[in-house]
Amino acid sequence: MEVTNFGTVPSKPSTVNVLKGRELLSKRTVRGLKPFEKSMVRLPVKKALPKGSKGEFTVLIESEGLPVEKHTQSVQLPIN
Repeated sequence: MEVTNFGTVPSKPSTVNVLKGRELLSKRTVRGLKPFEKSMVRLPVKKALPKGSKGEFTVLIESEGLPVEKHTQSVQLPIN
């Protein structure tokens, strides 16, 4: 996953959480970023998901002193 600081000041470290429903699948910390800097974050899941399954996944980005960012999307996983 690519994380970008679209602000004009450096960001503080943030936590990225990936959930399926209420189940936490992955959690990683992202280092602080300079303005407009990008970082690739690898988010390995804790358990395998069934091939071809469909579900609603949520990404939560938590940064100290800021509201939690929430992004939700329905995804169909590949069959192979």
